[in-house]
Order: sequence, then C-alpha cells, then structure tokens
Amino acid sequence: MLFNREIMRDLGLESPYKYVFDGTWTMDKLTEFTKGAYRDLNGNGVKDDEDIYGYVNTSMDRYFPSSCEVKIVTVDKGGRPALSINGERYASVINKAYNLIHAPDSYAELGWFESFAHFANGKALTVFWHTGYWKELRPIEFEFGILPPPKLNEQQKNYHILLASVLGVPNNIGDPENLSMIIQAFAEKSYKYLRPAMIDNVLYNKCLQDEESQRIMDIILDSKTYDLGFTFQSDYRMFNMIMVVVTQNKSTDFVSYYEKYAEKEQGILDNVFDEIAK
Repeated sequence: MLFNREIMRDLGLESPYKYVFDGTWTMDKLTEFTKGAYRDLNGNGVKDDEDIYGYVNTSMDRYFPSSCEVKIVTVDKGGRPALSINGERYASVINKAYNLIHAPDSYAELGWFESFAHFANGKALTVFWHTGYWKELRPIEFEFGILPPPKLNEQQKNYHILLASVLGVPNNIGDPENLSMIIQAFAEKSYKYLRPAMIDNVLYNKCLQDEESQRIMDIILDSKTYDLGFTFQSDYRMFNMIMVVVTQNKSTDFVSYYEKYAEKEQGILDNVFDEIAK
C-alpha cells in the first residue's frame, strides 16, 4: 500500500510506519488512519473524483484475505486441495473490509489504474499498489511512503503478500532433466543479477523516498505467501468474492455467493489435482 505523507501531516496523523514496526498495522488501524480525510474540494456536495479521500478502493482489495491469513484453498487430511475460504476468519475480513470501503472517507473505484491515478494526483491518503508497476512511482511529485497490506488483528504474527508466480512446462517435454537445469540456471542468474538491479538500484534508489520505506519493503519481500486456490482457479471467482460481495453488492453476505459457486470451484480443483497426480 502507498500513503501520502503530505495529507498525513495536514491531518495531524503520526506515521503509520510506527504501527508496522510495532505489529499493530491491522485492518482496523487502516480504517482508523483514513478516517476524517475526506475533503470536498470542488464544493459540489457530491463525492466524486475531484475530492480527497482517506482510501481509494481498487480491485486489489481482493488481496486483503491473504494479508489476513485466509487462504482460498488448503490441503485436507487426504492430501487433496479443498476450498477453505468460508470460515469465521474470512467473515471477519469481509466485515472489516466493508467498514473500510464504505466509510464516508473512502471512495469506491474498482479500476486499478484509475485508483492509482487518483492517488498520484495527490487526492488520496492511501491506496493499494502493485510492486510490478514500480516505474509509476517515479513521476509522483509529493512525499509518499509504502506499507504492507494490514493484518487482521494484532494477534496475527506476520504480514503477508500473495505471490502467484508459477512456471509451467508441457508434460510431454522431450528432456525434462535438461529443461530443469536451464530453469534453475535462469533462476540463479535472475536472483544474482536481475533482482538487485531492479530492487536495489531502481526500486530503492530511484522510486522509494526514504530509508524507512526501504525497511518496509524488506518486510514486504520477506512476507510472501502462496495459495493454490489463486494459482489453479481458472476464473478467480473465489479470489474475487470480496470484490463482488463488498464493493459491488455493498454487502457482507458472502455465504450465499460461496454456496452458489463452491461445488463448481471444488470440481476445478479436483480436476487439476487428478491431472497432476497422473
């Protein structure tokens, strides 16, 4: 996540870095941090894209469950992947996300680039950001900082960032052993040369603005988590559930949505598992 330091100071808020480092950067803290930020700049009495907001909602809100230690899929006792996104913890994430997204100081804008543009224009205190778009940070003219997505609560030990990278190859490849060595070589060279070039030289030295942001980025890079449900869902229906239920439908009733699609989504997982098992 990104935050605007100038709006933060105008509101008399203390830096959220403090919360990250002491382990109290949670969903509730994010909602508290963004409260009271709304400013009707054009004076028309209507919330529109000309105003300042505490939080601009994006399609990346669907990453909240993974940051709160909720996985779409876990492995059952038989060793098979099973849907696991319908429990009490997910219900808590849904409720907290609703309180944030539909707060008076937030603005519902599903488009990722549109939401980021709102932030880059200096009209949002916080917004989600995708680390793959590091170059978008360079033109920003105001002071900003970077944050991990929040934890569910203070009892949660670690911050989490969902990573979905998977490398797939045809199962009829002629020489799998040779291919494996080539992939390994690419991975080693990438880690040794490409990663420091991108992260140390570009992201740290040219995009982030202070040493504290670099410390936060270290936390983010060490917080990667994986989810089979994200990797092997063909339509991302369960991954997008929070976006559909909370943002679009303005509801917290995820149970009916889950029950409508669970059988189909579990069937997709079963098919993937059976094919891999062959």
